[in-house]
Amino acid sequence: MLARLLTGGHRVVAFDKDPARTELAKKTGAEAASSPAAVAGASQAVFLCLPDADAVHDAVFGSDGCVAGGMGGKLLIDTSSIDPKLTCEFAARLAHEASGRWIDAPVSGGTRGATDGTLVAFLGGADEDVVAARELIARFANRLVHLGPVGCGQWVKLCNQAIICGTMALWTEALAIGRLGGIDPHVVVAALEGARADSPVRAAFGNELAAGSFVPSPNLRKDMASVLARAGEGGCATPVLSAAAAMFRS
Repeated sequence: MLARLLTGGHRVVAFDKDPARTELAKKTGAEAASSPAAVAGASQAVFLCLPDADAVHDAVFGSDGCVAGGMGGKLLIDTSSIDPKLTCEFAARLAHEASGRWIDAPVSGGTRGATDGTLVAFLGGADEDVVAARELIARFANRLVHLGPVGCGQWVKLCNQAIICGTMALWTEALAIGRLGGIDPHVVVAALEGARADSPVRAAFGNELAAGSFVPSPNLRKDMASVLARAGEGGCATPVLSAAAAMFRS
């Protein structure tokens, strides 16, 4: 994503807590910064791509966070996947403490999508802010969907993750059925390419599921915890997703 911003002619100033990642950003063509505050001070818009809400909080509101570097009137575009309720809280705090403008922009499409610039970006934010950010986000996403005010992008990312998790659980059960007929799971995965049952989930995870080697990423576990928490809070029954999440925890 950083590389695609650079190829679009944008100056990029980057920071990561991992020095090796900061060095990689430098080799890609970005300028290295010493902190999120330094990034904010040097930038007209700030992108976040972080593993969880705690990291987002620290990067924005920590002692050397973006707010400390100055966010007055600037866009903060968060491509992380975090809980939508926390997104709304963070956005309100940023506006109150620093007059910053928050857009939640979680993406889907994986590493290949980021490399090719073909990610889908789910956007939540004020109309005028999304318009201002669109050209930047379009450097790495070829489909930008503005879903409503702040938080809406994260809600739809949870829907995306729920469908992925549920589909993987169903594949696991279907492959077990195939074994009853004496069919190798890898053969089933290959046979269903192009069928109505096919999906990017089969292409991305089918062979791992067939081999019994699939391990859910920390990000997927985190997002599914948010899915179930928000569903439970809202009284939404999720028997399929609850069973899928329990299977991936085992």
